Amino acid sequence: MKHTIDDYFMFILAEKASIPIEWMGRKLKVLRASFYRSLRPVVQKPTRVRHTVLAAREDYVSHIVRHVMPSTAQ
Repeated sequence: MKHTIDDYFMFILAEKASIPIEWMGRKLKVLRASFYRSLRPVVQKPTRVRHTVLAAREDYVSHIVRHVMPSTAQ
């Protein structure tokens, strides 16, 4: 069975009280920083949020222009 990186992270998390994280990281070939990063919640950066909002507005405006405005111009 092939293990995923998340499997390794779960193992490290479960065993960190009894086995040093640095040692497990070396044996599993997992960067310690990657393990700690996996514990943080995923939060979108403000720039990504802004781009997502702007793209949604652009889609909305183009929808209005194509479907609503031509019918009112008749």
